[in-house]
Amino acid sequence: MTDNKIIHTLIQEELAEANKIHPLFQSDHEAYAVILEELEEVEEEILQIRKLMDEMWHRIRNDWGIEDVLKKMKVHGVYATQENIQFDAMCQKALDSLYKEGKK
Repeated sequence: MTDNKIIHTLIQEELAEANKIHPLFQSDHEAYAVILEELEEVEEEILQIRKLMDEMWHRIRNDWGIEDVLKKMKVHGVYATQENIQFDAMCQKALDSLYKEGKK
């Protein structure tokens, strides 16, 4: 099982990279828009995995091979993980932008 410390490290690394490129959020609205975009990207990857799961079941029922489907699911699983790390980083960026040092 993956250690949560590794995940938190990846989130912090993503946040640091994002902060180098983009300033802190200036409003709740800006934070919402960026977080929503990241969530949509996570959902798109999960949708791809769901479609591949359906394809996998179809192939199993017809005694067809599933190796290529498993490989595709693995790729989309990694993409979903990457997008989820970005989602978490943007949530932290919103907290840092809007709720640190008595800003709200």
